[in-house]
Amino acid sequence: MIKQIKFGFIAAALVLSSTAIADTYQLTVGWNAPTWNWLRTDETITAHSSLIQGGIIETVSTFLGNVVDPDGTTYTQGYGVEFSVEADATQVIITHRVSTTVSGAVDLGRTDIDHSVIIPVKVL
Repeated sequence: MIKQIKFGFIAAALVLSSTAIADTYQLTVGWNAPTWNWLRTDETITAHSSLIQGGIIETVSTFLGNVVDPDGTTYTQGYGVEFSVEADATQVIITHRVSTTVSGAVDLGRTDIDHSVIIPVKVL
């Protein structure tokens, strides 16, 4: 069974897990423009990955484009990752890591910018 979790670095999520059933979760990360749009003018993401503690990455970081949640909020530069929770985990920490580049004579891009979410896990 696949369950979806979305956040824009403003909402927390709770994962309910059972050791008898191996659930897989999809986490979508994005930025709620303009407040959460941390990219500078002419800056683009050139690399992205996800790191996890307390779980296993099932599908690596994937670019989704703009994502609209059920409430109608649009998140730009959306990325998704699919993960499962390790047995006996009390929380899952997922870090989305990106590197950027800036067009022009001098590349003023940034490397290894991390945004993390801590998701509490409750065993049923």
